[in-house]
Amino acid sequence: MKRRFDRNIFWVLFFLPLLGAAAVWFFLDGRTSARIVEKTWKGYQERFIAPDGCVMRLKERDSVSEGQAYALLRSVWMGDKPAFDRIYRWTESHLSRSGKRGDHLLAWRWKDGEVVDWMPASDADIDYALALIFAARAWPSGAPEGLEGYEQKALVVLNDILRLETYRTASGRLYLAPWILGEVPAGRGRYPVNPSYYSPAHFRIFYALTDDPRWLELAETTYFVLDALAKNLGGQAGAGLFPDWCCVDDNDAFEVLAQKSADFGWEAVRIPLRVVLDDLWFGSAAAEEILRGSIGRFAASEYKERGKIFCEYTYAGEPLKEYESPLFYAAYYCAVLPAGGDEKDIFLKMTRRDLSWRSGLYGREADYFVNSLAWIADGIACGVVRNVAQEGGTT
Repeated sequence: MKRRFDRNIFWVLFFLPLLGAAAVWFFLDGRTSARIVEKTWKGYQERFIAPDGCVMRLKERDSVSEGQAYALLRSVWMGDKPAFDRIYRWTESHLSRSGKRGDHLLAWRWKDGEVVDWMPASDADIDYALALIFAARAWPSGAPEGLEGYEQKALVVLNDILRLETYRTASGRLYLAPWILGEVPAGRGRYPVNPSYYSPAHFRIFYALTDDPRWLELAETTYFVLDALAKNLGGQAGAGLFPDWCCVDDNDAFEVLAQKSADFGWEAVRIPLRVVLDDLWFGSAAAEEILRGSIGRFAASEYKERGKIFCEYTYAGEPLKEYESPLFYAAYYCAVLPAGGDEKDIFLKMTRRDLSWRSGLYGREADYFVNSLAWIADGIACGVVRNVAQEGGTT
């Protein structure tokens, strides 16, 4: 009996250092991010993308334009042209508004074989356009038969975004509307704003393609919006976080938007994921300043105090619910990336903590939204998330 006990102790002591070394390798080796990105792309396709290219939200049993656009961007970053073309074909066949509404934006929601909401969402439309621009640079062979050329399609989408999904306040400042607003009487404007829809890196790439200065106006508006919202919303002092939604009046003052969340939550989590691209791809001082001075500072301070960071906070910085998510840690990683420091590696590790290596999925396997975006932290860490329009060539 004692001999068997001693033998068990021997094997425990033998394997413990190996397990420790494996853990260190898993979290710190530079190649790990690349392996995770590959594994999670395979898992995402198996779980969420139907063979015909429809990206499904499993809980709702539907498809939305943002999901199609996320998958298109991810497939071009992964160099997966067959997947890109399947998703592109399904998107144009099922969500394009060109036949019903006469523009090239995407209907927001499809369910049970038909579009159930024809209103477009501008965040999906800008991601859609960027994916098409990247595809045109990555694959000179072009789109498959029966589909409009990648760049040609991107150009008409961009034209319709500017025509239908932007507005100017009385001051003359140009904003990105979250949807088509229609006419608002002059001087009586209360315009909805979703800060997470703004992506200055996208806008700079659109400007490079079109030479339309309105895209640079939107890049500048991004930082005007974020700088203001990090400090104050409707007279309430901020903690460096951004609201999911708000509204702006004709004097460019921001207020709470009725019936929408003004907390930092599942909309605003996308802001660092977008803004960090402007720092990485264009060396934007404004991007670095907004991340380091607002949400990056909040995330570092919160982790130092609690040893973890939650998902939903009030605008003033108080936790709404005490739970964690790999998507939020991916966002916090992006927020502290410009500053570097220990938090960067910690938040990347925390993003991976709920990764199932078996399935290649994060957290709950049915969670489409988390799995659509949490991978971006590792994608940035290994260089997969890059400006394909600038690099060109086959990925």
